[in-house]
Formats: sequence, C-alpha cells, structure tokens
Amino acid sequence: MQYFDSYTQDMVALPPVDTPDPRALSREYNPTVYAAAKAFAELLCRGALHVRVQNEQVLDPYRGQGYFLYGNHTQPMGDAFLPMLLAKGVPAKTIANVANLQVPIIGPYIQAGGALVVPPDLHRMPAFLQTVTACIQAGEPVTIYPEAHVWPYDTQIRPFSRAAFHYPVTLQVPSFAMTSTYQARRLGTKPKITVYLDGPFWPDSTLSTRQAQQQLADTVHGQMVKRAAQFSTYAYIDYRKRVTS
Repeated sequence: MQYFDSYTQDMVALPPVDTPDPRALSREYNPTVYAAAKAFAELLCRGALHVRVQNEQVLDPYRGQGYFLYGNHTQPMGDAFLPMLLAKGVPAKTIANVANLQVPIIGPYIQAGGALVVPPDLHRMPAFLQTVTACIQAGEPVTIYPEAHVWPYDTQIRPFSRAAFHYPVTLQVPSFAMTSTYQARRLGTKPKITVYLDGPFWPDSTLSTRQAQQQLADTVHGQMVKRAAQFSTYAYIDYRKRVTS
C-alpha cells in the first residue's frame, strides 16, 4: 500500500535538478542511438513488462502524419520506450522533464534517442515549441504523459493539466489516448500490461484556445478513465490518499 498527499506528488525519486548546461538541451536526435533504444524497447516492454497493445489499428490512417499520444504515467522505464513500438517508419518522440537528463547512464542519451526535453526557463519555450512543431510536420508522433509524475502500476487515471494539451490545439492535429491497464499473470506477482489505444480526438476550433485545451483534456481523460475502470483488474500497488485530521 502506498499513501499519497496530492496527485502532484512524486512516487519515484528523481535526481535533484541542477541548472542544465545549455549544450545539454541542444543535443540532437541520433538514428543509431534511436535504433538501439527501439531494440531495447522490444526486450523491455514485450519481454520484461509483458506489454500487449490493443486497438492499434486506430493509428493506421494517421501514419505519416503528426499526432499526439497521451498516456497514463505508470512505468518509470517502460513509458519512455513504449511509444517506439507504436511508431512505424518514423521515430517516436516523447516530451520529458529536464530532470531526466540527470538519470544515471541513460540521461545523457535520451535526447539522441528521441526525448524532447522541456527547458526549465520560459525564454526557451518558443524554440521548444518550434521543435515539437517540426516533429509533427515530419510525421513523427509525439507522446505526452499529462499526469507528469510517475506512479508505478497505478490503476487510476490522475488529473490532467490543461496545459499539456496546448500542442494539439495550437497545431490543430489529432490526439490519441494510450491507456496502460493492469491484469494478474498466472505466474509471478507483477501484473501484465494491456495498452488500449483510442481516438482520434480533435480540438474544437470553434472554442477559445483555453476552452479547446480543457475540452480536449476532458475528452481524453474521460476515455482513459473508462478503459482503466473496465480493464485494470489487478492492483499491484494500492494507492490511497492520506487522511489528515
């Protein structure tokens, strides 16, 4: 059992964030590093984590176009690699927190492997948005985890930040829900993972930007809640909100 005080609480210890070297934020994607990461993704996700994907065909009409994948953040390692298994013919890109640059061993390579690291200072955000836009225009799917914090094996869908839906509203491209659900295995105590894909969900161009972001967030969140409620049948970790007197 794991108690929590708020949904913005970290359940996985992250390295302390120092001011990153500007050169670290400008490291470029490297096809060789990505190919190695994708090979590792097959071993990790399909082998060690027992991941199976359902309804993947919803992506087929949009391959070669840019779109966003929104997932629940429940695997410290797996969530970084899972999108690679879904992309066909183009690299998958994933938006990541700057703290990930300081993860031992793999941190210095995550950008070369397809991570889009959010800069810690606001004046670099326009350039970051240009990078995300370029990925979408190149037909590369971009994955976002709007819960922001990793809660391992969590079977609930936590609140989403409206700001996480800024990108598809600005770019007027589709989004898909990528819901990781958990079921018991015949052998072993850790569950298997079944990922359900749903969509496309389009931003409503008749609404204001803020309204369209909220509407899209609510729609994707609602779909993921339905999938989790129906198919997450085994709680490896029971998360409970702490009751204060």
